[in-house]
Amino acid sequence: MTKTHAQRFGTRWDVRCGLVTFLVGTFCLFTIPCAVAEDESWEWWTWSNTDLIREDNFRLHLYLDQRLAEERGSYVQIVSPRAKWRLNPNFDFGLGASVLSIEKGDSGSYYAQARPELELNPFFSLGDEWKLHFRNRIESRWNEFAGDPLLRTRHRIKLTWTGLDLGPLSGFYANNEWFIDWEKGRWSEDRLIPAAFTFDLGDSGAHLDIFYMLRFADRGSGWERDHVFGTFLRWSL
Repeated sequence: MTKTHAQRFGTRWDVRCGLVTFLVGTFCLFTIPCAVAEDESWEWWTWSNTDLIREDNFRLHLYLDQRLAEERGSYVQIVSPRAKWRLNPNFDFGLGASVLSIEKGDSGSYYAQARPELELNPFFSLGDEWKLHFRNRIESRWNEFAGDPLLRTRHRIKLTWTGLDLGPLSGFYANNEWFIDWEKGRWSEDRLIPAAFTFDLGDSGAHLDIFYMLRFADRGSGWERDHVFGTFLRWSL
Protein backbone atom coordinates (compact mmCIF):
# COMPACT_ATOMS: atom_id res chain seq x y z
CA MET A 1 0.00 0.00 0.00
CA THR A 2 1.37 3.41 -1.01
CA LYS A 3 2.26 5.69 1.89
CA THR A 4 0.59 9.06 2.11
CA HIS A 5 2.62 12.26 2.33
CA ALA A 6 1.75 12.50 6.04
CA GLN A 7 2.97 8.94 6.69
CA ARG A 8 6.25 9.58 4.87
CA PHE A 9 6.73 12.82 6.81
CA GLY A 10 6.01 11.02 10.10
CA THR A 11 8.56 8.30 9.28
CA ARG A 12 11.24 10.87 8.43
CA TRP A 13 10.44 12.80 11.61
CA ASP A 14 10.73 9.61 13.73
CA VAL A 15 14.10 8.80 12.17
CA ARG A 16 15.38 12.34 12.75
CA CYS A 17 14.25 12.34 16.38
CA GLY A 18 15.91 8.98 16.95
CA LEU A 19 19.15 10.14 15.37
CA VAL A 20 19.19 13.35 17.41
CA THR A 21 18.48 11.42 20.64
CA PHE A 22 21.28 8.96 19.92
CA LEU A 23 23.85 11.55 18.88
CA VAL A 24 23.18 13.97 21.73
CA GLY A 25 23.11 11.22 24.37
CA THR A 26 26.28 9.62 23.06
CA PHE A 27 28.15 12.93 22.83
CA CYS A 28 27.22 14.00 26.36
CA LEU A 29 28.11 10.67 27.96
CA PHE A 30 31.29 10.16 25.96
CA THR A 31 32.85 13.62 26.28
CA ILE A 32 34.03 13.42 29.91
CA PRO A 33 36.09 10.20 29.81
CA CYS A 34 37.39 11.04 26.33
CA ALA A 35 38.77 14.33 27.58
CA VAL A 36 40.54 12.99 30.68
CA ALA A 37 41.68 9.47 29.65
CA GLU A 38 45.44 8.93 29.69
CA ASP A 39 46.76 5.36 29.32
CA GLU A 40 45.91 3.41 26.16
CA SER A 41 45.79 -0.30 25.36
CA TRP A 42 44.61 -2.60 22.56
CA GLU A 43 42.12 -5.39 23.10
CA TRP A 44 40.56 -8.19 21.04
CA TRP A 45 37.04 -9.38 21.89
CA THR A 46 34.99 -12.19 20.41
CA TRP A 47 31.31 -12.72 21.28
CA SER A 48 28.81 -15.36 20.23
CA ASN A 49 25.11 -15.77 20.86
CA THR A 50 23.21 -19.02 20.23
CA ASP A 51 19.41 -19.07 20.27
CA LEU A 52 18.31 -22.28 21.99
CA ILE A 53 14.58 -21.48 21.96
CA ARG A 54 13.05 -18.65 19.94
CA GLU A 55 9.31 -18.02 19.97
CA ASP A 56 7.14 -14.97 19.32
CA ASN A 57 7.33 -13.62 22.87
CA PHE A 58 10.10 -15.69 24.46
CA ARG A 59 13.76 -16.33 23.78
CA LEU A 60 16.32 -18.53 25.55
CA HIS A 61 19.90 -18.08 24.40
CA LEU A 62 23.50 -18.76 25.40
CA TYR A 63 26.01 -15.90 25.30
CA LEU A 64 29.78 -16.55 25.22
CA ASP A 65 32.47 -13.88 25.50
CA GLN A 66 36.28 -13.90 25.34
CA ARG A 67 38.49 -10.83 25.78
CA LEU A 68 42.23 -10.40 25.51
CA ALA A 69 43.93 -7.16 26.59
CA GLU A 70 47.29 -7.00 24.83
CA GLU A 71 48.94 -4.29 26.95
CA ARG A 72 47.81 -5.64 30.32
CA GLY A 73 48.01 -9.27 29.20
CA SER A 74 44.73 -10.09 30.96
CA TYR A 75 42.20 -12.62 29.68
CA VAL A 76 38.46 -12.79 30.46
CA GLN A 77 35.95 -15.55 29.62
CA ILE A 78 32.16 -15.35 30.14
CA VAL A 79 29.45 -18.01 29.88
CA SER A 80 25.93 -16.66 30.25
CA PRO A 81 22.54 -18.37 29.69
CA ARG A 82 19.86 -15.69 29.27
CA ALA A 83 16.08 -15.52 28.83
CA LYS A 84 13.96 -12.68 27.44
CA TRP A 85 10.22 -12.07 27.38
CA ARG A 86 8.46 -9.65 25.03
CA LEU A 87 5.96 -7.91 27.31
CA ASN A 88 4.57 -5.62 24.61
CA PRO A 89 5.61 -4.52 21.09
CA ASN A 90 8.11 -2.03 22.55
CA PHE A 91 9.40 -3.62 25.75
CA ASP A 92 11.50 -6.67 26.74
CA PHE A 93 12.18 -8.11 30.19
CA GLY A 94 15.27 -10.28 30.66
CA LEU A 95 17.03 -12.49 33.20
CA GLY A 96 20.55 -13.87 33.00
CA ALA A 97 23.15 -15.75 35.02
CA SER A 98 26.76 -15.11 33.99
CA VAL A 99 29.88 -16.91 35.19
CA LEU A 100 33.22 -15.21 34.54
CA SER A 101 36.85 -16.28 34.68
CA ILE A 102 39.03 -13.17 35.08
CA GLU A 103 42.81 -12.99 34.98
CA LYS A 104 44.50 -10.60 37.40
CA GLY A 105 46.63 -8.54 35.04
CA ASP A 106 49.20 -10.79 33.33
CA SER A 107 49.92 -12.82 36.46
CA GLY A 108 48.37 -16.04 35.17
CA SER A 109 46.22 -16.10 38.32
CA TYR A 110 42.46 -16.22 37.78
CA TYR A 111 39.41 -15.66 39.91
CA ALA A 112 35.78 -16.55 39.27
CA GLN A 113 32.81 -14.23 39.39
CA ALA A 114 29.08 -15.09 39.51
CA ARG A 115 26.76 -12.42 38.13
CA PRO A 116 22.93 -12.67 38.17
CA GLU A 117 21.35 -10.05 35.91
CA LEU A 118 18.00 -8.37 35.29
CA GLU A 119 17.16 -6.26 32.22
CA LEU A 120 14.44 -3.76 31.27
CA ASN A 121 14.71 -2.91 27.59
CA PRO A 122 12.45 -0.50 25.66
CA PHE A 123 12.90 -0.20 21.91
CA PHE A 124 11.23 1.67 19.06
CA SER A 125 10.99 1.39 15.28
CA LEU A 126 11.87 4.55 13.37
CA GLY A 127 10.34 3.81 10.01
CA ASP A 128 10.97 0.56 8.16
CA GLU A 129 14.77 0.33 8.47
CA TRP A 130 15.83 2.14 11.65
CA LYS A 131 15.47 1.03 15.28
CA LEU A 132 16.36 2.69 18.57
CA HIS A 133 17.11 0.31 21.46
CA PHE A 134 17.63 1.03 25.16
CA ARG A 135 19.09 -1.61 27.48
CA ASN A 136 19.06 -1.17 31.26
CA ARG A 137 20.71 -3.95 33.22
CA ILE A 138 21.19 -4.53 36.95
CA GLU A 139 24.10 -6.82 37.86
CA SER A 140 24.97 -8.26 41.26
CA ARG A 141 28.59 -9.49 41.19
CA TRP A 142 30.10 -12.02 43.59
CA ASN A 143 33.90 -12.32 43.50
CA GLU A 144 35.73 -15.20 45.10
CA PHE A 145 37.64 -12.85 47.37
CA ALA A 146 34.61 -10.76 48.45
CA GLY A 147 31.62 -12.24 50.20
CA ASP A 148 29.25 -9.32 49.68
CA PRO A 149 27.61 -8.73 46.28
CA LEU A 150 28.76 -5.70 44.29
CA LEU A 151 25.89 -3.86 42.60
CA ARG A 152 26.37 -2.33 39.18
CA THR A 153 23.98 -0.94 36.59
CA ARG A 154 24.66 -0.44 32.91
CA HIS A 155 22.69 1.56 30.39
CA ARG A 156 23.00 1.33 26.61
CA ILE A 157 21.51 3.31 23.75
CA LYS A 158 21.79 1.65 20.32
CA LEU A 159 20.79 2.75 16.83
CA THR A 160 20.51 0.13 14.06
CA TRP A 161 19.96 0.42 10.33
CA THR A 162 18.98 -2.63 8.27
CA GLY A 163 18.70 -0.91 4.90
CA LEU A 164 22.05 -2.03 3.47
CA ASP A 165 22.02 -4.41 0.49
CA LEU A 166 25.65 -4.84 -0.53
CA GLY A 167 26.05 -8.57 -0.96
CA PRO A 168 26.45 -10.13 2.50
CA LEU A 169 26.63 -6.68 4.13
CA SER A 170 23.10 -6.09 5.41
CA GLY A 171 23.21 -3.65 8.31
CA PHE A 172 25.00 -1.16 10.49
CA TYR A 173 24.72 -0.11 14.13
CA ALA A 174 26.30 2.20 16.66
CA ASN A 175 25.84 2.27 20.40
CA ASN A 176 27.08 3.74 23.66
CA GLU A 177 26.93 2.01 27.05
CA TRP A 178 27.85 3.47 30.42
CA PHE A 179 28.33 1.70 33.76
CA ILE A 180 27.57 2.90 37.28
CA ASP A 181 29.29 1.20 40.23
CA TRP A 182 26.87 1.71 43.12
CA GLU A 183 29.26 0.39 45.76
CA LYS A 184 31.81 3.08 44.87
CA GLY A 185 29.11 5.62 44.02
CA ARG A 186 30.53 6.64 40.67
CA TRP A 187 30.39 6.24 36.91
CA SER A 188 33.06 3.62 36.20
CA GLU A 189 33.08 2.77 32.50
CA ASP A 190 31.92 3.89 29.06
CA ARG A 191 31.88 1.75 25.89
CA LEU A 192 31.31 3.47 22.57
CA ILE A 193 30.90 1.47 19.35
CA PRO A 194 30.88 4.16 16.65
CA ALA A 195 30.76 1.61 13.83
CA ALA A 196 29.66 -2.02 13.56
CA PHE A 197 28.75 -3.81 10.35
CA THR A 198 26.47 -6.85 10.04
CA PHE A 199 27.08 -9.60 7.48
CA ASP A 200 24.57 -12.34 6.60
CA LEU A 201 26.21 -15.77 6.47
CA GLY A 202 24.37 -17.42 3.59
CA ASP A 203 21.23 -19.50 4.08
CA SER A 204 22.14 -20.52 7.63
CA GLY A 205 20.36 -17.50 9.11
CA ALA A 206 23.53 -16.64 11.04
CA HIS A 207 24.90 -13.11 11.26
CA LEU A 208 28.40 -11.84 11.94
CA ASP A 209 29.04 -8.35 13.32
CA ILE A 210 32.48 -6.76 13.02
CA PHE A 211 32.96 -3.77 15.33
CA TYR A 212 35.38 -1.24 16.71
CA MET A 213 34.94 -0.01 20.27
CA LEU A 214 36.42 2.82 22.28
CA ARG A 215 36.33 1.74 25.91
CA PHE A 216 36.99 4.11 28.79
CA ALA A 217 37.40 2.62 32.27
CA ASP A 218 38.21 4.10 35.65
CA ARG A 219 40.24 1.30 37.27
CA GLY A 220 41.05 3.32 40.37
CA SER A 221 43.90 5.51 39.15
CA GLY A 222 41.98 7.62 36.64
CA TRP A 223 40.36 7.07 33.26
CA GLU A 224 42.13 4.77 30.80
CA ARG A 225 41.38 4.33 27.08
CA ASP A 226 41.17 0.94 25.33
CA HIS A 227 40.89 0.35 21.58
CA VAL A 228 38.85 -2.81 21.03
CA PHE A 229 38.41 -4.78 17.80
CA GLY A 230 35.83 -7.51 17.92
CA THR A 231 33.41 -9.89 16.28
CA PHE A 232 29.92 -11.03 17.30
CA LEU A 233 28.47 -14.25 15.83
CA ARG A 234 24.70 -14.70 16.19
CA TRP A 235 22.91 -17.86 15.15
CA SER A 236 20.12 -20.32 16.08
CA LEU A 237 20.12 -24.07 16.67
